[in-house]
Amino acid sequence: MGPRTVGILYQPLGHPSPTNLYRGHLARMVGAVHTMGMQAIVMVPPQTPDAALPQAGETVVALSTPFTQTAAVVEAVGTAHRRHGFHYLFPFQECTVSVGAYSCETHDIPGVRPSIAQRFRDKWVMAQAVKALGIVAPRTVLVRTSAEAEAFANTHGWPIILKPRDAAGAEGVIKMDSAEQLATAWEAIAVPRGVIAQEFIAGDEYHVDSIVRSGQILFAVASRYFRPLLHFHEHPPGSVTRLHQRTPGEEAMLVANAAVLSGLGLIDGIAHVEFFLRNDRPVFGEAAARVGGGHAVPTVEAATGVHLAEAWARAVLDPTYQIVPSINGHEVGGQLLPAAADGVIEAVVSPETLTGGSSQLQDATFWYRVGDHLHAATRSTRMFGYLLGSGPTAAEVTTLLQEALARFWVRTRRETVA
Repeated sequence: MGPRTVGILYQPLGHPSPTNLYRGHLARMVGAVHTMGMQAIVMVPPQTPDAALPQAGETVVALSTPFTQTAAVVEAVGTAHRRHGFHYLFPFQECTVSVGAYSCETHDIPGVRPSIAQRFRDKWVMAQAVKALGIVAPRTVLVRTSAEAEAFANTHGWPIILKPRDAAGAEGVIKMDSAEQLATAWEAIAVPRGVIAQEFIAGDEYHVDSIVRSGQILFAVASRYFRPLLHFHEHPPGSVTRLHQRTPGEEAMLVANAAVLSGLGLIDGIAHVEFFLRNDRPVFGEAAARVGGGHAVPTVEAATGVHLAEAWARAVLDPTYQIVPSINGHEVGGQLLPAAADGVIEAVVSPETLTGGSSQLQDATFWYRVGDHLHAATRSTRMFGYLLGSGPTAAEVTTLLQEALARFWVRTRRETVA
């Protein structure tokens, strides 16, 4: 009999370079699986290029259909399970959480079940569940017409937030400041399942990244965004850890995070949860049962020595595994670097210029090179790269990274069609 196997559902995202974040995260997870004497079976969509995979010894199964085709993927996972006998099934990204849960339930594979996945993927179900827990959250309704959205805003005040029920992260989230703006935008927003309308929360935005086993949080780190994610297109996302000298509101946020994850039913897995602090009191934003995107994983690893994807695999597969962070007294921040224009890259700032010679700035990682075709960023996976920095206080790290961001530049040229 061969080694035990685990299945991993993986959707390649971003540029297929050797430094691609998700490719690197997958390599760390595969490596952890192998060190435990198991084999990793990575299932990917059709026509996934070899360059998009870590090639860390994993066995790759190319599916015949994309992850959006739930029934076909569930059947394909069943075929792979009958051949390999999965000890566990990991949904690596948000787009694989639901189909992974249905696969686990249909074929009796250990992993997240659909009832739990729905609370993390359907933002309307999530909002109702969090409300039932008594956790402070924005007022939320499900609307199907612009008139319903306008009535909600007239009752609770402009601006309001509109978001799709099942998109990942901040994708599709729009701030509406007036009835006129709402009327103009509604046709492009409306979908038959309805749109979520929420009260706008003014305050600092945070993310809390957690690993859970047997319903207990083994590890959790809070980080404060430099700016709310609604400003994504004007200001690329970045955040700084809050490990030291936390405010009472930040401490309360970690308590609220534990209540959210317990209430949503996460027994074993990973979570990326958004909160706001309004008057130093936590307000729930939303939750996802996935590895944090963008700069989150390298920032947490630089601050604590814990790689979230690797620790997720170890925690779920080894009941004796304990997470022991290595914290040196500093805060660490991560800043994504913007891919602002389409075209072929002609030149880019050097890492040395970007860091300005500061020993507090490190790991300037570019996902593109001169000669690559660059597309304007629409999400964190379309950014140019990231930069990490550390310092004794969150305020110092924030200033350091914002000054470095001002030094970043990339020059492109448009390709002409003959």
